[in-house]
Formats: sequence, C-alpha cells, structure tokens
Amino acid sequence: MKAKREPGDQIEVQFIVGEEPFLVMPVTVVEDSDMCIAHYLAAGTRYLRRVLMDGSPVPRVMPLDELHRVGSRLIEDEWRGSHRLIVTPPGKAHAVYLRWKAATWESNGWYVNLQESLRRTESGFTTEDHFLDILVDPDLAWQWKDEDELEEAVAVGRVVRAEADTIRLEGERVIADIEAERFPFDGTFVDWRPNQAWRIPVLPSR
Repeated sequence: MKAKREPGDQIEVQFIVGEEPFLVMPVTVVEDSDMCIAHYLAAGTRYLRRVLMDGSPVPRVMPLDELHRVGSRLIEDEWRGSHRLIVTPPGKAHAVYLRWKAATWESNGWYVNLQESLRRTESGFTTEDHFLDILVDPDLAWQWKDEDELEEAVAVGRVVRAEADTIRLEGERVIADIEAERFPFDGTFVDWRPNQAWRIPVLPSR
C-alpha cells in the first residue's frame, strides 16, 4: 500500500473509464487517516477531462467499444463556480462533496458521488464513477440524481443488474446517514476553510 499523505500535500484523483483516465483532478490533502480521506478542490484549479475527438463531451454511459471506435482525448480545463471538500470514507463506495459558492463561500449543501472505493497510486488515488448520485440541500433534504443513467448503463452493458443493485444499496446506506445526520452530514465541515498558505495545485506535465 502506498504511504498516507499529510495535510497540504498536493495529489491527483483520477476517475478511470475502461482503464483510461476520464477525469484528472489536482487536489490538496486535508486528511488521510483510517477514518477519513478528505481532499480540497479549489475554484480555479486546472484539470483534465476526456472529450470526443471533435471536442464534444463524452456521453457518461457510452458503451466502451463505441468510445474506442470514435476516439477521445484529454483536454485541460478550469474548475469554476465552487469550492469542494471531498470526504471519502476509506473502503466505502462513495464520496461526499461539501460545496460552497466560489465567490462567497455560501454553502450549496452536499453531493454524494457513488463510485468505486479509492485505490492508492503513486500520484494519489484512482476510482471509477458509478453513475448514480444523490443531491443534498443545506437543510438535508435529499433526492436521487441520474437514476436513468444507471439504468442506461445496465442496458448498454457498462454494469450488470447485480452491480446496479449493489450501487443503489450503497446509496440507500448513505441516505440513512443523511436522515440520521451522521458524519459528514452532521455539520462537522460546514464552516471548514482551507489553510490560507495552500496554493492551487498545478497539473504535472504529461
């Protein structure tokens, strides 16, 4: 296992699709412990995202053989509009994004991203998105997001039905935490702010 990082370390979190990086996010380590892995994604961060060869977005549930047939590439972009603190329970198949408006630090609530549990790499972590998400308002009212995309992913063979059921079950466990106001939905990080000495991470040259 790769060594744990220290607060302030700059690493990359990569989302993988078919063994290829789909999204590469430079982030700053906030915590890396047996209880919590947390990273800060700052507004203004330069990151990489995969697009089709003509520059259009890659459909989230495009069959992998079709993606390989049409071709794709990584482009550099800038993260705009929000600051995010990404809290991931080690070994769990989800991450919780605490979101604030970039200009004012006004809370935008939480966003639950269902995904593979984080895997450590030399540069940070990799994971894979599981299509289904949960939106959580500042008052803890919640709703499913992208249920149709999970069903489409089953239809095109990106996941099998048993995997989709497991993904939804993970979401239901998170919903129980939301409704019980358990960590990280207990207000622990609502007033969190980054260390002013931290600089926005820079994408390594490739």
